[in-house]
Parts: sequence; structure tokens; C-alpha cells
Amino acid sequence: SQPTYAVLLSNCSTGYVTTGQYEKMIPLYTTAMAIIKKAIGEQSPDYLIPLQNLAYVYATVGQSAKAESLYLHGMAIRKKISGENHPDYATLLDNLALLYSNRREYAKAGPLYSMAKNIRKQLFGEMHPDYASSLNNLAYYYMDAEKYDTAENLFIQTTEIMKKTLGEEHPGYAVALNNLSDLYVKTGQFRKAEPGLVQSGKIVLQNMLHTFTVLSESEKNNYLDKNASVFETNNSLLYRYKNASTEMIINNFNLQLAFKSASLSDTKNMMESLLTNPDSSIRKLFSSWMTNRNVLAKQYSLPAASRRNDLEKIN
Repeated sequence: SQPTYAVLLSNCSTGYVTTGQYEKMIPLYTTAMAIIKKAIGEQSPDYLIPLQNLAYVYATVGQSAKAESLYLHGMAIRKKISGENHPDYATLLDNLALLYSNRREYAKAGPLYSMAKNIRKQLFGEMHPDYASSLNNLAYYYMDAEKYDTAENLFIQTTEIMKKTLGEEHPGYAVALNNLSDLYVKTGQFRKAEPGLVQSGKIVLQNMLHTFTVLSESEKNNYLDKNASVFETNNSLLYRYKNASTEMIINNFNLQLAFKSASLSDTKNMMESLLTNPDSSIRKLFSSWMTNRNVLAKQYSLPAASRRNDLEKIN
């Protein structure tokens, strides 16, 4: 059916996310929206899926006005379908607020974050991870606006809720700790940042050792991407704070070593799968790429005057 084909288009386009080919996603999401609109109309949750994805892509590639228009349209549709008191409406509010924050339009962003928080509070109560996520979004909003005391209080509330609802070994608690520490690093409060960074690093490392090997390739990439902020905050502190504790240095070393090892292991597995692929054309293409890569690496290690003149022809 047409709606099914639209869903397939929308799902296929997400494959471009991992390679950063956002421009290729735009026609796929646009086509999916057109098909669903023709088949069942706009007033459907199915229509909102590619709409929100397209808005995200436009925001990512810098087409902010188009993203804003889509988010506003999506909010109007969601409001008609289920009213404002719905988790998906809160998500749309957050997405639009983030767009405004990135444009430094803080006067527009703040009320939207607050509305999303209030919706989640009414739906789930305060002792819930989704409510904590809203507090976290508000905390970053205030941090960007340089209202650091307010941001700190919100980050602290977030960590307390995550700890009570998810437990001290959960990745969500590690993220909350890291975000609070990020605030402390940015404001030069390095001693206050260290405990949270050490604890979040241990949680991330423990979870990675327990789960990483059973994840799919795309899940592994997502895992590494989602935890990149942990490394960034750790490295930022060590770069700026010359009196970091021994525990902090060892913790960061262990994290770096584990993630490098995981990345190298994935690369090795990928190369082995290509070399043993039953399709001879794929093996031939990979072999040619390896040869050209080695040639280019050797040539670019030489002085420019000593390099071959046909390097541009190698592909």
C-alpha cells in the first residue's frame, strides 16, 4: 500500500544519518509526507513521523526557517489529534525550543521548554526520567543564557531524579552526572566537576564492557556517538585544569583506551567481512581501495616535489 511504501521510504532514509548524508534524506522524507497526505491526510500520527524527521534534517543542515515552519505545523496537527497534554506534543515543543536556542532566540525558547516540562510533570509526575529530561533541557537553556546558578540547580535535580528512578549504574544517570560536570568545567569549577566525571566515566565503561559486543554495527556507532560528550568533558577538564587528581587522569585513560579498542575492533570486523564477502566484485573493489590507500599514504609522506604527478587520478 502507499502508506506502507511511505514508511519504508522514511525508514530507509535514516541510514544516511550515520554517514552524515542529510541532503539525501530530504527528498525521501518529502515523498513520504506527500504519499501519506494523499492516502490518509495530514491529521495522522503517521504523517507526523516523516514531518518531524524532515524538520530535524532541515535544522541540521542550517535551513532553520524550513525547520521552524515544519515544527509549528507538526504542533498544530498533534494538538488537533490528541491535544496539548501528550508526550509527542512535549517533544515537538522541545525540538522547536532547541531550534530557537541554537539561533540564540532565548526569549522564544524558554517558554517552550517550560511548557514541555509542565506537560511531562502532569503526565508522569516529577519522579520520572522524562520529567528529568525536561529539567535537563531547561538547564542547558539557562547555561547557554549564562544563568549558571539556575542551570546548576536544574542539573542537580536531574541527577537526583535519574539516580532514584534508573539507579546508579544506568547510562542515563551517567549522562546526568556528565552534564552537571560540564557546567562546572565551563564555569571553571574544576574541583566540583571531578567527582561527577569520575563516576560517570566508570558507569559508561562498565556498561560498554557488558553490552558493546552484543550490539549491531549501527547500535555500536550510536553508542559511541551518544557517549562522545563524556570524552569531550573529560578532555576539556584535563586540558584546562593542570591539578587534576590521579583518579581523574586514570579514569580518563581507561575510557580512552576502551573506546579506542572498541573502535579498532569494529574496523577489524568490517574489514574481515569485506575480505570474506561472497560477492567477488565487492572483494575486488575493497582490494583496489586498500591498494590505493597505501599508495596515497606513502606518497603524501614524501615532500611535495618527490611525489607522483598522477595522484589526482587515483580513486
